[in-house]
Amino acid sequence: MKIGALATLGLLGVWALVPAAWASRLDALRVLQVSDQALSLELAFSDGLPEARYFALEGPPRYVIDLPGTRLASGLAYPGPEGLLRAVLGAEDGLRTRLVLTLTNPAALALEHRSDALVLRLGGQAASSNGAPASKPQETVTLASLNFSATPEGDGELRLLLSDAAVVPRLEEHGDGVRLRLPGVRIGQATLGRVEAPPGTPVGRYALLAEGPDTVLEVTAREAFSYALSKEGSALTLRLRKDGEGEAPRYGGQRLSLNFQAVEVRAVLQLLADFAGLNLLASDAVGGTLTLNLKDVPWDQALELVLRTQGLGKRLEGNVLLVAPAAALAAQEEAALEARSRQEGLAPLETAFLQVRYAKAADLVALFQAGAGGGDGARLLSERGSVLVDERTNAIIVADTAPRLARLKTLLDQLDIPVRQVLIEARIVTANTNFTNELGIRWGGSFARERDGKVLRIDGSASGANTAVSLPLNTPSTAFTLGFSGNNDLLDLELAALASEGEAEVVARPKVLTADKQKATVASGVEVPYQQAASSGATAVQFKEAALSLSVTPQITPDDRIIMALQVNQDTVGEVFNGIPSINTNQIETQVLVNDGETLVLGGIFQTTRSRAEDQTPVLGDVPLLGRLFQRRQSADRKQELLIFITPRIIDAASESAQEGG
Repeated sequence: MKIGALATLGLLGVWALVPAAWASRLDALRVLQVSDQALSLELAFSDGLPEARYFALEGPPRYVIDLPGTRLASGLAYPGPEGLLRAVLGAEDGLRTRLVLTLTNPAALALEHRSDALVLRLGGQAASSNGAPASKPQETVTLASLNFSATPEGDGELRLLLSDAAVVPRLEEHGDGVRLRLPGVRIGQATLGRVEAPPGTPVGRYALLAEGPDTVLEVTAREAFSYALSKEGSALTLRLRKDGEGEAPRYGGQRLSLNFQAVEVRAVLQLLADFAGLNLLASDAVGGTLTLNLKDVPWDQALELVLRTQGLGKRLEGNVLLVAPAAALAAQEEAALEARSRQEGLAPLETAFLQVRYAKAADLVALFQAGAGGGDGARLLSERGSVLVDERTNAIIVADTAPRLARLKTLLDQLDIPVRQVLIEARIVTANTNFTNELGIRWGGSFARERDGKVLRIDGSASGANTAVSLPLNTPSTAFTLGFSGNNDLLDLELAALASEGEAEVVARPKVLTADKQKATVASGVEVPYQQAASSGATAVQFKEAALSLSVTPQITPDDRIIMALQVNQDTVGEVFNGIPSINTNQIETQVLVNDGETLVLGGIFQTTRSRAEDQTPVLGDVPLLGRLFQRRQSADRKQELLIFITPRIIDAASESAQEGG
């Protein structure tokens, strides 16, 4: 990189958004002492001195100095190349000011605090790459919390809260996900581990790992995704979203403003890399100049715009940013792919015996072979690979190259796991209540009178066939008979009354145990025979089924809840019509989501039947009071209630072993 370009870049300055209030302002940069082996640089501030932190970079030798709560003064002048100092760059991101000192040779850095200024002394032996605060030893930074949430748009967000905002995170792509490295951050042993994310977002699972002095957040995606990392104070937010075609790219880097005229492309790339805390490796073909004026844009968007206007591409490997012409990178990747393909075609074949414990070997082989027609990245078996199934031992025999076998073994370990089971218990309660009230009457008599030799006779008996009024009850009842007789007169009356009440309750408790996503059915009942005439005139015996049955297909969710597709039947034998029995059917078919061990009322049927009947003699039965002697009344009330309860319980392998041991 040319010295003249860096100096020009420093004089132009870099500006970012300024918050509502700052602790201090950097007003001046002055060189105090200059020699070939040493240099002193004074930083003058408007208010109190900030707590400076620094770290060293190599290639070329640089020092990055962070000044928290400090902004740059308007029109601040940067010193040009002088002695050890090659260039000075400054930028601010709303939280701090960052100075980048580029040196001609490695040199040690010491910080001296004065009443109104901070003096940077360069000279002596090269400094360590791990800097420390000037005023006190570096404190241990810890991870306070890690939370996962899903946005309404279907994105997955991982929010990390650190004890110090000075941590510079490093984000890199890794396999089917990303890795976020937090240098120097410590976590407790209880925080370590892997967590399965709920469905609905691209995040499949995430884990916190301790790698030396650093903490690494490893995120694995379940589908194609794009990602963005944002930082607000001591809070980091890593967002993964579904990767859709035609969607505009999203950027999550810290915002900054750039205003350059005819500046070298290499200088802009170096500035953005330093701002993001990345190492830059630029191809010799990267050159030229550009003019840009960007305000309040994320640094990764600014980098994307610079690369696009110059026909360049980038690759991020760890914390190293590789920049080269896009065509050169594409040709390099194509050549590497062809080389891998040729190498795989010449690699020796190895044979592996893969024992399948829980799944069916034939089902797994069908899954392996389903990807044979995909691209090289999706294909599980190479073109020379072969696979066989030994059904007797439920094993898979695979012949392929060593890398392919390793991928198959990893996939087999993920797929060949015991399936969790669910115990479903149903309670079916049927309650019947009936009440009947009947009142009947029957009366008659004999009346005779003689006059002028003529006889008038009226006959009718309550107990004989020739009753005057006969409205009796058809069922056994309580009856009272009254009679009156004279010389030629007879009157008898019979009153009958009946009241009946009955209650019945039936409780059925079918249970069934089944594996996750496997349908299960349990039934108990009777088949009722009846005769049916055939076309030939003969009779054949047919059957009708009246059974209590429970059919269920459970699905266990990642948060240990249960989705069930249920069908519950309770059939009983009803009345017989023309020699053919009828079936009383009660059925519920539904799909529900239930917590583990929770009892849910699926539904109920409440039936009430009320009947009123009245028989009477025409005209006479309508006479007030007297009409009661010519009436028969019947009333009935019937109530039927049906309630169905369901209780699912997840049966884990650990609980099964405990039950067997007990």
